[in-house]
Amino acid sequence: MLKWIYYSVGRFNSETTFRGDEVETNEKTFRYSHIFKNLGVLYLIFLIVVVIISLVGWDPVFLICIGSMVTGGLIFMVLYRNTSVSISEVEVTAKTILGTKSLNWSEIGSVSSRGTSLNLHSRDDGIVLTINPRLDGAAEISERVSSKRVDLFENYANKPILHSNRNIVVWLSIGLLLIILSILLYIVKDYVFTAGFLGLFFWLQAVVSWYSSPRRITLESNNLVVHYVNKSISIAADDIVSVQIGKTKQGQVTAVYLVFPNRRLMEISGYKQLPFIIYPVLKKWHETYAKEQPASPA
Repeated sequence: MLKWIYYSVGRFNSETTFRGDEVETNEKTFRYSHIFKNLGVLYLIFLIVVVIISLVGWDPVFLICIGSMVTGGLIFMVLYRNTSVSISEVEVTAKTILGTKSLNWSEIGSVSSRGTSLNLHSRDDGIVLTINPRLDGAAEISERVSSKRVDLFENYANKPILHSNRNIVVWLSIGLLLIILSILLYIVKDYVFTAGFLGLFFWLQAVVSWYSSPRRITLESNNLVVHYVNKSISIAADDIVSVQIGKTKQGQVTAVYLVFPNRRLMEISGYKQLPFIIYPVLKKWHETYAKEQPASPA
């Protein structure tokens, strides 16, 4: 989705902050949030207690179910604790439970997206490093990758940024299921299921969202053009103060923002291209075409 937001000096959102370019000389390691780990520990303790209590009853089915949940919790804990990304002035290293892979900055040949993650490919495509936006400090990773190898994103500059219809498909699917359920209940039991009206609401919301959301964003020389179903809006690079990447308090990537002189933000999210890719493309475009702008409010 693309959103326009007004913000006061020093703060625009309680959940999102900006981080400017920062040069790091030493290696820095990024891991998943400690919140995940703490919740995982509590989850395991709870399940273990339930298992111990259930031993009195010796219910095989119950024990199998609980055992499966405990096993799943252990697997997630191991995955979280053994996954990290390290970045230095020399290389990028990704560590998972399956092993460790490293690429020198000069060895990275291309970037791509898989789901919500950014993939760094070696020149022979023999090594692929994955960076998940949910990693603590993922926004800083994005800053450093785009700073070190902005050339990796040049191919995306000439391609339109396409809006994703994933949420629309979800709303349509939920609405369809509710409507079908309502019709079946009416046919079988002559019962009017009010959730059918909720299904129609989901459909209406999907249609409105599809119509009102931008279909794509293109870069045409010094203009950023936002294309809707029935209109296009052109924004000159000079009218934008800066391009920033939004992040949560843990540094997880959320969206890309265009910052304007009147303290207004345009949020760019909900597109097929990831913020990991959109951010360096728009930042490079802005640096190329915009004249010197006054600093945005801190």
